[in-house]
Amino acid sequence: MQKESKRFYEYIVSVERYSENTKQSYQNDIDSFASFILISYEITDPTLITHFHIRSWIVSLMESKCSTRTIHRKISALSTFFKFLRKFEGLEKDPMKKIVRPKTQKRLPIVVPENDLTQTLRLKAGTENEYSAVMSNLMVNLLYSAGLRRSELISLLEKDIDRDRMLIKVTGKGKKERFVPINEQILKMMDHYIDVKRLILKQGSDNFLFLTIHGKPVYPKLVYNIVNGHLKSIPNLERKSPHILRHTFATHLSDSGADINAIKMLLGHSSLAATQVYMHNAPHRLKAVYNKSHPRADKD
Repeated sequence: MQKESKRFYEYIVSVERYSENTKQSYQNDIDSFASFILISYEITDPTLITHFHIRSWIVSLMESKCSTRTIHRKISALSTFFKFLRKFEGLEKDPMKKIVRPKTQKRLPIVVPENDLTQTLRLKAGTENEYSAVMSNLMVNLLYSAGLRRSELISLLEKDIDRDRMLIKVTGKGKKERFVPINEQILKMMDHYIDVKRLILKQGSDNFLFLTIHGKPVYPKLVYNIVNGHLKSIPNLERKSPHILRHTFATHLSDSGADINAIKMLLGHSSLAATQVYMHNAPHRLKAVYNKSHPRADKD
């Protein structure tokens, strides 16, 4: 299987243009599978591999306490490999066809409690005129108030701010554009930040909204560090990434009774299924509506 796998690694890099990191991940997973098949069944010829061998490999991964997500990734790598063998190496049957992936346990999104957000979103006293502090404070507030992805925040331009309609134009995945409302407080914060930026960097309105002190567009690691620094004071928060503020935005809307289709549009999801994860509190909310509105409900 070594020759076939080597040709596969060359193919995904040179033809499919996979990144070096992805190639390395595929290589680790497929080499691990090849080692298991060799040790367990003394098989080196991929044409002899059946769904039985792959299932036993999956069972071994589960017994070694691999997470379901990790197992899914390994199965995906193997599936891509066998598709390559079918297309270019003359493999007649794909042993992956009978493979059923282990069910994943749905994880609820991590959310910042509302009470903790009040302090987190407040600018620290005495730093109002410091460019980095004003910028980072606006970033954190905007990520939560507009539910932006980190990449969307980074790509914002000054001209994307519609002050008259109090909207911002957001460019999401696949270059899809959407308009997200902002409140007066956010708009004032934006204008204050832009004033400070103009004094220090002398940038025009066509440039990126968020720039480093050196006048370059901000980058993903910087945004992560800024958000992490704001959230680190919150106890028992499992993760402290920019995406947590997006989760919090959507969950707070859902918990307050917002329509799921409206949340979908605000988040820029292409599928309603992606938004439904934020409806985990829906049964509780529906029960409250029932008790309040139905004639035979318990009103106590």
